[in-house]
Amino acid sequence: MNNSTLKALLIEYEKKRINAENIAQKEKEKLYAEFPELANIDKKLSSLAFTSMRELAKNNDKKIIDDLNFNIENLKKQKESILNSIGEKAKKIIPNYECKKCNDTGYIFNGSSTEMCSCLKQKLYNIEYNKSNIYNLEKYIYKTLKNNKLSDKFIYINCTDNINDKKIINDLNDKLSIITDNEIVLPAIIYYKNEKPVDYIDSTNQILTGDKFVQLMDKWEVNK
Repeated sequence: MNNSTLKALLIEYEKKRINAENIAQKEKEKLYAEFPELANIDKKLSSLAFTSMRELAKNNDKKIIDDLNFNIENLKKQKESILNSIGEKAKKIIPNYECKKCNDTGYIFNGSSTEMCSCLKQKLYNIEYNKSNIYNLEKYIYKTLKNNKLSDKFIYINCTDNINDKKIINDLNDKLSIITDNEIVLPAIIYYKNEKPVDYIDSTNQILTGDKFVQLMDKWEVNK
């Protein structure tokens, strides 16, 4: 495994995680402004949690701790009841992580230790697989485009020079928002129709192969 590749992926994961949490925080602020009782409950919960830790450190009085825990659970139930009554809008205050297993950290807990999440393993595999097979894939795609005279319809983007029309690539990158709001992961194949990109396949969560390219051709009934 290439350490620089892992480092780059973890930086990408951190950006995704922070973005999801920032969006959720903004939604929470809007919701709490609309339902101030939620903010009051959160303040009480924070205060009770601090009091519990202080009492536990001071004298470990079981009755006091039990009373505090009872009040905390009661407040949590009140909060849950309010959130349920609000409905779908309340779900927006929970960060919408891309991976629900690791919450976009790349790692999960396994007992007392941590291990790499399957999503991160898959991304690493995809990258390494693509690196090792990219030359043959490029030759396959380039040959297919050339033989079928489709170079005006399919654009293959990667870091090497088998297809090296900088004007087309630059023009395409300027217009990619037409088909996706997401960052396209190279290598990628874009279907370009009437001088506009209309569809694509890239290396996000998949291995880009010749079969994927043929599926894209079949989807748009190219040469049929």
